[in-house]
Amino acid sequence: MNTSKETKKDANTNYQNHQDHEDYILKDNNKTKLGAGFIITVLILLLIAVGVSIYYFEWL
Repeated sequence: MNTSKETKKDANTNYQNHQDHEDYILKDNNKTKLGAGFIITVLILLLIAVGVSIYYFEWL
């Protein structure tokens, strides 16, 4: 059974962990690396698609 002290300690630990988690957005973990890699890949593909479109439709 949790006593009042243990419950307060757990709540304080959870609060501290939550504060540490919110310190910055980009963490050095696999989710961040995968997400950043995905976004960069999509942006590069979009730039290539725009370049091909400009060449294909002879806009320049």
